[in-house]
Amino acid sequence: ELSVPQLPLWISDLDEWEKQFVQQWWRRIDEFGTAGNSSRAAEVIRDYISRHYQEDISLTSLSERFHFSPQYIAKKFKEEYDTTVVTYLTEIRMEKARSLLAHTAKPVLEIAETLGYADENYFGKVFKKHTGLSPMKYRKKAQRGTAE
Repeated sequence: ELSVPQLPLWISDLDEWEKQFVQQWWRRIDEFGTAGNSSRAAEVIRDYISRHYQEDISLTSLSERFHFSPQYIAKKFKEEYDTTVVTYLTEIRMEKARSLLAHTAKPVLEIAETLGYADENYFGKVFKKHTGLSPMKYRKKAQRGTAE
């Protein structure tokens, strides 16, 4: 049975009221999700990350957007997808980077910025950690048809 969320009457700040309401609303969705034991909140957050991967996404920014604590988001995401928010975001970015390097002539700096990396060197380090190759070496191999 679905009960009506009770919001404190003392809340006079509309922003605080909205935050409380949205938080309770998400908890209800989470508790009574469409698939029984699946976590709707984690799914919505994953979909958001998939659509906004080029933005500056952190547990803090997700917490502000979805009105959950960073700890709650991290826990639910890990339970549902067996990975962390940061790892998921990085995997999406690296998938897009491989595609852009293989199929475009865009400079590495532009690709890094497109994917949400302000620092080209940091992007290069992350890319090399995930592929074993620098972005330029990956591009050369991909253009020869020998990249993964």
